[in-house]
This record gives sequence, structure tokens and C-alpha cells, in this order.
Amino acid sequence: MSLILIILVVTLTSLFAIFRFKYRRFYKLAAKIPKLPGGLPIIGATHIFMTAEPKDYLPIMLDMIKKDMVIGSVWFGTQFAVILNTVEDFQKVLTSPNCINKPKLLFDAFFSDSASFCVNNNPHEMRRKLLNPSFTSLMLNKTNFHTNEAIKGFINKINAKSDGKTIDIYHDIAACALRGTLHAHFDYDDDSLDYKVVKGFDDFKPLIMQRLGKPWLSFKPFFKLSKLSKQVEAVRTPIYECINKIIESNKHHRIKLEGRCVSTIRQLLDTKQKLSDEEIAEEIFIFIYASHETSALALSACLLLLAMHKNVEEKIFEEIKSAKLSEEFTSISNEETQSFPYIEMVIKETMRLFPPVAVTFRETIAEVEVGDYLIPPDTIVGLPVLLIHRNEKIWGKDAGSFRPERFEPEEFNKIPQFAFLPFLLGKRTCIGYKYAMYFMKIFIINFVKNYKVETDLKFDELKTQMTPATSLLQGYPIKIIKRK
Repeated sequence: MSLILIILVVTLTSLFAIFRFKYRRFYKLAAKIPKLPGGLPIIGATHIFMTAEPKDYLPIMLDMIKKDMVIGSVWFGTQFAVILNTVEDFQKVLTSPNCINKPKLLFDAFFSDSASFCVNNNPHEMRRKLLNPSFTSLMLNKTNFHTNEAIKGFINKINAKSDGKTIDIYHDIAACALRGTLHAHFDYDDDSLDYKVVKGFDDFKPLIMQRLGKPWLSFKPFFKLSKLSKQVEAVRTPIYECINKIIESNKHHRIKLEGRCVSTIRQLLDTKQKLSDEEIAEEIFIFIYASHETSALALSACLLLLAMHKNVEEKIFEEIKSAKLSEEFTSISNEETQSFPYIEMVIKETMRLFPPVAVTFRETIAEVEVGDYLIPPDTIVGLPVLLIHRNEKIWGKDAGSFRPERFEPEEFNKIPQFAFLPFLLGKRTCIGYKYAMYFMKIFIINFVKNYKVETDLKFDELKTQMTPATSLLQGYPIKIIKRK
């Protein structure tokens, strides 16, 4: 027995020595990068997230980063990660061809292998090229009717809740944003599924965070045997019922689609693209999740901030009044939204304080030089957007406060380009950012024209969490009052 044990120990030691020798440069480069606090030998910082609640992941991550830190490293089991904290390094990573990939860890967390969000290299470029025609300025104008109709439905529906009682506005806005996405991009107008799908995504988000905090579930055999696997299947079912209806509905009406604008679903169903039904379904899943979530969270935060800053709300109302919009609901084109510069500043300031993605990640495919260090290949690189957005050296002493005027051209032009990243920049910038901004402007114009908002929450009480998008721990409690 002792001989077998000796052979086993010698074999394992030899394999470890061979492995370390093969990757000696990787470990040499990794050892030179300053370490973040909290890591332990062998397991690194894995224990910190394993024992924490998902709502605490973001504060834990940000607390690990010292205020004046430029670069820091940490291990998550066998995965090496680096966190950067300067605008210059953000720009280098987001524009580097060696940092265009997203980490596999993220793909696993979203339970997807094939959507454009979750593929790298040539497949990603192909999907991006495929979807680009759906997000041109021409396409925005062609989907104008559907976008406005979705918001008009919300404005009319929310009237029943304008009695001054506190409600969490997020789910109503999320249903509106989802309706706009399904109508404009997927030629699908069954509104009965809006809240059901929003609830499905709400139930899905905690499962993403659970898998991120349990790295062993990245191994598919372990995941298949886990309780989490059954939970994921249950919450995805109502979402995929909607997605399958979208696919079947558009396949059936394909001849009728000829000659119409090049919608997203039309692009995906184009036989020349040779996408399977499963790949199309995955693409739609990620698309509708990302598109409705980004807009809904930003708009919910915006209304909450307006309730806390009545002077800003009134300034928006004055801008709307000066446009002489007579009807209760006004259909607005993309070009017409350019006449509301202050509303755009308010939306941007909201997304500066609460960016859709608090921390974004990339994975290196080759060595990347950052300052005095070389980041080795196969390293996860974290970019804490939230910290850059609130950096006093960039935005001034009031970086933590809500002041839309900082986006006045003469002031904002002094800010480095990569210091404001609500939709990121570089090759993997958000493909739908133009549509998102258009949707949010129309929403704010028509909401503030008809309603005022109040809240019992104070600005200093707001706490952020990663869900995985940036959301508020307290939710979005507001009181809606109809304007006279």
C-alpha cells in the first residue's frame, strides 16, 4: 500500500512540475503583478465569493480595489485575473485585438454557448455583421411606430397607478421595454406575455449570480447533477415559450416580410446565415434580455433620481413645454429627439452613476502590455466601470452626486473618451446603444409631460448590486402623480 502511495505522490509531483515548467512564463508574469487583498494559497479569492450573498459580490469586488490602485491581481482557483483602474488602461484593453474575447466563465453563467454575447473570434464577428443592419439610423426610423406605440401603452396603463401610492416602477418599465423590443425587432405583437417573460428573466438573474459564485459549476457534468440545473430549466421555460412563438410566427409569415425593413428576426432567419433553430433561440434570448434590462434599469433609476431632484424634473418639463407638444402622447422620431439636449444629459448622468455594467470583463489571447506589466494570455481582465464613472480626479469633487450639467458640451469635452462607458467602446461596444438611447428619450419626454414623481428614499441611501447588470438594492420605489 505504501509503495502505491509513493508512486502516486511521485506521479502527481512530476505532473505538477511539468505543468509549471510548461507555463513558467505565465507564472513569472503573473507573480510580478501586485496582488489584491484577501487571496489564499491554492484557492485564491474563491472562498470570499463562495461564502457571500450574490448581492454582496459587487461591494466585495470594489472593496478589493484600493482607491489609488492602478493594477491588481487575484486568483479564482486555477483562473488568474487582473483588475485595472485607469482610463488609459481601459482604452488599451477595450481597443486591443488581444483582449476582444469575453471569459468562458461568463458564457457558462449565462447558460449559453452560441449567442453573439457568448461567442468569440470569427463566430462573434459573423454574428455582429449579421445584426448590424438592424441598428442603423434608417432602421430606427422604420421601427419608430412600434417603439412609440409601446411607450404610449405604458403611459396610458400607468395612469391607474398615479394615485400617489408608492410602487416599484421597474417591472412596469421592463414590460414596456420588452414590448418595444419584441414589436420593433422581432415583428411580434402578443402583449400578453410581457410580464410573464419579465418575471422569467427576474427569476433567471439570481441563478446567473449563483453560478458565478460557484466556479465548479462551470464544469457541465457537475452542473447537470446540481439542483441549479433544474431551477434554470424551470425559469427558462416561459421565456423560451415566447421565443419559440416568435420564431414560428415569423417563419409562417416569411413571405409577408418581403420588402419590409430588415428586422432582427428577419436577419436571423435568413437561410444564407445557416443558423440552427437552437442558435437563433439563444440569440433572441440574450438579445431580449440585454435590450429590455438595460433600458428598464436606466429609466427606473432616472425616475427615482428625478423624484429626489425636483429642480431637474422641472427643467425637463420646461424643455418639453418649449417644444409645444400638444397631445397627451406625442409620437417622436429619432431626429426629433435631438431637440431635447437636457433630457439626453439627464439620461447620461443617470448611466454614469448607475452604468448598465458595473464591471466588464475580457480575456487575453496573447500577452498585453499595461504600464510596467505584461498580462499573460488566458487571463481575465476586469474593468470596474463604476469606479471610473465616479472617479473624482476625472469628474471633479462632486463625482458622486447627480448633476446632469456635467454633460454640457464645453464641460464634457474635457473628459477622456474612455471615462464614460455606459455602452462600452471598442469592437464589442453595445450593438443596440442607438436604439436604447432613442427609446429612453421618448419614454422620458412622454412620462414627464404627463406625470410627476416623488419618493421617500434619499440619494445617500442608494446602494448598488450586480444582478448581473447594475441595479439598486432598494429597488425603485416612487409615487406617481398625474400633472394637471
